[in-house]
Amino acid sequence: MSAVDQHAPSGEIGRPRTRVEDPRLVAGHGRYVEDIQLPGMLHMVLVRSPYPHARILRVNAEAARAASGVRLVLVGVDVPPIARLPVAAVAPELKVPPYEPLCATVARAVGMPVAAVIAEERSAAFDAAALVDVEYESLDGVADPEAALADVPPLLYPEFGTNACYTLPLSRGHVDAAFGARARRRGRTVYGKYTDTAPFAGHQPGTALRPTGRRHNRRHARGKNPGDVWSIPTRPLRAAHFAAFPVDLPARCIAAGCPPGGVVLDPFSGAGTTGLAALERGARFTGIDLNPAFHRLALDRLGRPNPGTGTGRGTGDGGQPNGERRGRAA
Repeated sequence: MSAVDQHAPSGEIGRPRTRVEDPRLVAGHGRYVEDIQLPGMLHMVLVRSPYPHARILRVNAEAARAASGVRLVLVGVDVPPIARLPVAAVAPELKVPPYEPLCATVARAVGMPVAAVIAEERSAAFDAAALVDVEYESLDGVADPEAALADVPPLLYPEFGTNACYTLPLSRGHVDAAFGARARRRGRTVYGKYTDTAPFAGHQPGTALRPTGRRHNRRHARGKNPGDVWSIPTRPLRAAHFAAFPVDLPARCIAAGCPPGGVVLDPFSGAGTTGLAALERGARFTGIDLNPAFHRLALDRLGRPNPGTGTGRGTGDGGQPNGERRGRAA
C-alpha cells in the first residue's frame, strides 16, 4: 500500500498538533514552583537521617541559628510528638506510636527529619542546614518484612515488643476446603522465593516460580497458560497497512475468562481482532473505538453492516469469510 492510499487520521487520535509551550520553555521563561515568590515568603530545608535505624546522641544547631538570613532552626526537642493516629481503627491490639515531626531520640528510617532550618532565601536555608551537626549511633536495621516478624528481630519500638502493627484475620467462604482441594503450590512464598523448601526437595529455592523455557503452540480449550514462550504465527491484515495482533492471543484470554455465550467487551477494539476471537468462541462482542476508520474496518472484518461502505462482507485474519465464524456480534 502506498502512502497515497493510506487514510489520513480522522478526529483527534493520530493527528499531529503544534506545541504551543516550547518557545517559552526553550527561551528560559518557564515558571515552576521554585520560581514562585510571595511577599514575606520563607524557605524551609530539612536535615534528614542517613541511617535506617540510629540513636540520636546529639544535635548541635547553634552554627545554623547564627547563619545569615536564618529565621528559625527547630530540632526534635522543640516540636512535641503528635497524638497517636490509628491506621486501622477496627484492628485488634493496634500498636501505633506517637508521630514525631522531627526525630528526638531515634531515627527509624532513612530520610526521617531530624532538624528544620527556615531562612529568608532558599540558598541560605540549604547552607545553614549543612551547619547542623548531628551525632548518631547506628543500630541494627530491618528491611525485610519477614525478618521484621522473626523471633528476635531488631525492634523499632521496643516498648511494643514486636514490629507488627496489628494482626487482622480475614475469612470468607470455605478457605480450608479451597486450599486443600485446589492448591497447586505448597510452601511459604516470599517475593518469588520459597523459604520452606521441604516440598521441593532436590530443587533450589524459587525453582517452582522460575521460567521453564518450554514452548507451546497449541491453544488450550480453557485458556490455560501454555508456558513461558507462546509460539503464535502472525497473520497479515490485507485491509490495512498496519499489522493486527494474532487472533490466537485474545482467544486464549477469552477462553480463560469468558463463560460460554458470554459478552466480550473491548474498549479499544481497533481492527476488531478481539471480536473475531469472541465469535470463534461462540460469545457476543461489543467493541468501542474512537477512530471511525478502525471502526469501519472492524465491522467489515466481523461481517457486520458497515454504514461507511454499505457492505457486510469481510475477511478474518486468515482470509476466511467471517460468515463461517460462529456466534454473533452484539
